[in-house]
Amino acid sequence: MNILKENIDWLAASYEEKETRALINDVMSHNLRVLCQEIIKTFPGVVSIYLTGGYAASEGTVIVEDREVKLLSDYDLVVITKGWASMASLKRSSLQKLRNIYEMPGHPIYEVFVWNIEELDKLPPTKFLYDFQLAKCIYGEELRTTVPRILGSEIPLTEGLRLIFNRVFGALIPFSPSLLYTDSSVRRRRHLTFESVKLVLGSCEALLILESIHSLTQKENVRLFQERLFSRFPQLPQRVPSVSKLIEQALEYRLRPSTEAEKNALDIWFNSRDLALLTFELFIEKLYGIRQSHLEEMIGHFIHKNPHPFIFNIMATANVWRKYRRLYFKLLYKKPSNALLATRLYLLFSVDRDGKFDNKLLEKSRDILAEHMGIKVGRQDPQGLWEALKQYVLQNYFDPFSPVQFSLRRQIATFF
Repeated sequence: MNILKENIDWLAASYEEKETRALINDVMSHNLRVLCQEIIKTFPGVVSIYLTGGYAASEGTVIVEDREVKLLSDYDLVVITKGWASMASLKRSSLQKLRNIYEMPGHPIYEVFVWNIEELDKLPPTKFLYDFQLAKCIYGEELRTTVPRILGSEIPLTEGLRLIFNRVFGALIPFSPSLLYTDSSVRRRRHLTFESVKLVLGSCEALLILESIHSLTQKENVRLFQERLFSRFPQLPQRVPSVSKLIEQALEYRLRPSTEAEKNALDIWFNSRDLALLTFELFIEKLYGIRQSHLEEMIGHFIHKNPHPFIFNIMATANVWRKYRRLYFKLLYKKPSNALLATRLYLLFSVDRDGKFDNKLLEKSRDILAEHMGIKVGRQDPQGLWEALKQYVLQNYFDPFSPVQFSLRRQIATFF
C-alpha cells in the first residue's frame, strides 16, 4: 500500500529544533497511515488521498511539552475516488489507533471531503479549492494538475462569510459566562484560546477576501492584512484598539502555542468576538451598501437579504452542485438553518466582559428557536437561559436527525 511516498517535514516553518520536528513527524506519519488505511477500507475506488489545511501549509497547531507532542489542529483530507461515495464515517475503533490527539469537545479529529475523479474540472470556486494548491498527496496518484486552480482574487465573497460563521460557531463551543467568575482548567483555557485564535485569523482572511486579496498561508495573510489595516480598515483599531497586537499574538499561538498566552484566554475570546462583529458589519456594508449600528437589525437584514445556511458543507461532492443545484438552492431557504445562524450570533454577543447579559438578544434567540424550529425553552435566569440556548444550538448542529441536518442528508442520500 503506497502511503506517504516521501518523508515530509510537516512543521519545519514553526520548529527549528531537529529533535522536536522528528517527534512531530513520527506522530504525523503514524496517524496519516492509520487514516489512509481506514479511508481505503471505507470508500470505494480510492485513487488518491490528500492532506490539506494547516498541516499541508506547515502551519498546523501542535503543542510540545516535555518531549510530548499534542496535536490541536484537525486533519483535513481530500479523497479522490472513481465512484460516488456517501460521506461515511470512519470507524471509531480505528481512530483509537491515532496517537497524541489533544481532544476538545466539539472539535473534530478529522474532516473528509470526497471528490469524484471525473468531476474535478467542475469543482466550484471556493477557499477550500484555493487552499488545495498546497495539499500533500499521501496516497495514490498525483492529480493536482487536473484540479482547477483559482487566484486569491477569485474567491467568492460568500466564502468570507462562510469562514466567519464557521469560526464563530467554533468560538461558541468552549465559552460559558461562568468562566467570568470561576477558574477554568488548563484544558478549557487551551480550547478557548485555540478557537479564539482561529476566529481572529479567520476574520483577517475574510477581510482580505472582501478586498479580493488572499494568500495560501496564515503568515502571509497576516502580513497582507497588517499592511492594509489602517488604510483599508481604519474602523478596526478604533473599535478594537489592540487589534494589531491581537493578530500578531494569534499568529504566534497558531504556529507555536504557549501556556503563557492561554492565561489571557478570556481577553482573547472577547477581542476575537468584537473583531468578528466588525468583520460582519463590513461584509454587510460591502454586499448591500447598508451600515447597521444595531446588532439585531444587522443580523435580521442579512438573513432577509441572503438566507444562505453557511452551516451546510455540501460542496464536498461536486456532483451535487453540478446535477442537483436546484435542490441546493431549495435548501438555502430552509428556515431552521437561518434560525441556528441568527441564534448563534445573538448568543455570541449577548454577554459583555463584566458578565452582564443583553436580555433582549436572549429573548430574541428563544423566540427564533420556538418559531422556526419548534424548540421551546422555559423562562429562567439569564445565565441559565444562555446555557440552555447554547445547548440547543450545539445539539442541532451536530445531531444528524435535527430539522436542518436530517432534511439535508435525507435528500442528498437518495442520489448515491
